[in-house]
Amino acid sequence: MRTKGQYQPLFRLDLGTDLAYVDPMSSKIDNQNTSDLTAVSMDSAADRGVVSKWPKKHFPMTPEQQKAKVDFLKIWHELLPHKYGLIEKFNHESSLIRNSVTPGCRTLEIGAGLGEHLAHENLEDQDYTAVEIRQDFADVIKQRYPKVKVVVGDIQNKLDFAENSFDRILAIHVLEHLPDLPAALAEVKRILKPDGTFVVVIPCEGGLAYQLARRISAQRIFEKTFKMPYGPIIKNEHINQAWEILQELNTTFKVEQSTYWPLMVPITQINLVIGMICRKTSHLP
Repeated sequence: MRTKGQYQPLFRLDLGTDLAYVDPMSSKIDNQNTSDLTAVSMDSAADRGVVSKWPKKHFPMTPEQQKAKVDFLKIWHELLPHKYGLIEKFNHESSLIRNSVTPGCRTLEIGAGLGEHLAHENLEDQDYTAVEIRQDFADVIKQRYPKVKVVVGDIQNKLDFAENSFDRILAIHVLEHLPDLPAALAEVKRILKPDGTFVVVIPCEGGLAYQLARRISAQRIFEKTFKMPYGPIIKNEHINQAWEILQELNTTFKVEQSTYWPLMVPITQINLVIGMICRKTSHLP
C-alpha cells in the first residue's frame, strides 16, 4: 500500500510498440534525488510523441470498427461482473471503496455505465447520483435503480452541480477513457467538498500483466464475436496509460492512499488495477 510519493515514471522499457513504466516503489526511492532522471524520461517521451497535449485525439476508426466498439461495450459491461469475479470484487468492494462511505453522504459516480457498481452500494444510507455519457446506458440505470438520480453528462465539461456539492465522488475504470483528463479532474475538484473523498480505480494500462490479461479476456471475446482485430478498438477506448493518469492525479489532488491488485506491490507492470483515495490538496497540510 502506498501512502506518499509522486507517481512519476523512473524509466521506460521499449517493448515493440508498447511502453512500460515502473513507478517509484518506496519512500526510500521517493526521498532520493530522482528529478533529473524523471525529467530525462519525460522529455524523451515527449520527443517521441508519447506525452500528448490535452485534450488528446482518439485513435481513428472506421465506421465498422466504431459500431463494433459501441456494441461490444454493452456486451462487456454485462459480462464482466459474472465472468471475472475476482477483479470485479476489487473494483467494487475493496476497503478503499467501502470505507469511503459515511451515513447520509452525498455520492456522485461518474461514468456509471450500466450501473454495475450500484449493486455493491447501500443506497439507503446515502444520496446517490450517477452521471453517464450514453443515454441508452443512463436509461438502463434508471430502470434498474429508480432511487438513483441519473444525469446524462460528461465530466470533461462543467456539470450542473454547484461547487462543493459532493462528499464522495467515484471514478471506477473511467479516467483511462477521457481525452481531456485534466478538465475532468478540475471538474471533480470543483464539485467535491473541501473534506470530500475522490475514489479512483484504474487499470494498469500499458503494463505487461494487464496486456496479457486483456489478450485472454476482452480481446479474445471481441475478436471471436466481431471477426476483426481488437487493437484499434482498445487504442481508441483506453486513450490514457496508467502513468499518465497517476501523474495528472498528483497534479490536481493528493493521493492519500493506494492499493495495487493483485500483488499489492506498487509496480504497474505486474498488477492489473490500482485503487486510490484522493483529497483536495488545498485543504491538506
